[in-house]
Amino acid sequence: FNWFFHLIHGFRMQLFFLLSGFFTAMLYQRRGLKALLSHRAKRVFLPLVIFTPILIPITEWILTLSRTRQGDAEKFAPSSNAPWLETFNFHHLWFLWFLCLFVLGFVLISKIPKPKLQRKWVNSPRCLIWLIPLTLLPQLWVTRAYPLYGPESSLGLIPIPSVLFYFAIFYGFGATLYHFGDKGVASHWRLKLVLALFILFPTGMLFEWWSIYNAPSIQWLSDLLQVSFSWLMIFGCIGFFREKCTQSSPKMRYLSDASYWLYLAHLPLVFGLQLAIQDWPLSCWIKFPLVNLFSFSLLLLSYHFLVRGKFLGRFLNGK
Repeated sequence: FNWFFHLIHGFRMQLFFLLSGFFTAMLYQRRGLKALLSHRAKRVFLPLVIFTPILIPITEWILTLSRTRQGDAEKFAPSSNAPWLETFNFHHLWFLWFLCLFVLGFVLISKIPKPKLQRKWVNSPRCLIWLIPLTLLPQLWVTRAYPLYGPESSLGLIPIPSVLFYFAIFYGFGATLYHFGDKGVASHWRLKLVLALFILFPTGMLFEWWSIYNAPSIQWLSDLLQVSFSWLMIFGCIGFFREKCTQSSPKMRYLSDASYWLYLAHLPLVFGLQLAIQDWPLSCWIKFPLVNLFSFSLLLLSYHFLVRGKFLGRFLNGK
């Protein structure tokens, strides 16, 4: 389970922010700055403002119950003297806050002259020559108390600078890619996925564990493998979907529409289910798929009957 988590953590939010930057640039190009700000305010900022005071207290309550049962609630309790800005936690909604900041950054950058880029340095494998070193810089600033494959988390109101810079690179490159096209970076996608999954990931995991517990001096090598893995996985996934998923699919469109609601509502439910069954005398190989299946089914049912076609569905996804 640990390896499975690190495999996903190593690229999934990077890919998300790249796609978000891509479609931000598309919306800006087609509808203009005013429409972009209006859209992001309605679809990103308002959901953050509305769902934070609803979902975060529920999540914190379930976590407190879990930690109390395990006898380590005091270890996680914030200091009573700590400033509110330091103790506030967005939990899984942190990505919405980052998107708000990135949109503001996009607006500011759109107002200043930008250097002309050559297509071969953006829409081709050559882009890795500068993307990997650039992404390595914030990755080197990651603070670790334990082995971590991928970026550090930044869940507070004040973002960790290195994490903000790290994800901003993917967001900015996604916006740049819109103007040059993604066909070039998607080429040879099979080779990229093979290199990422079977060479960079396992090697990077081994170096990460070894550097944390035995040889801190080689941490930079683990970081290099990690950022390389992220970019190859992203470009490999883009290539895979460009070739294999070219036809429209009502089922996939339905799941795509539902995904926003599923993500917003999932964390308290998943934590609650884990808490409910943690003492069951069953193997983790049974509990893990059981929690996933049950939570996904409940969330999808709630989307179909309570969200889709209702005010909440229009609020999150538009008409």
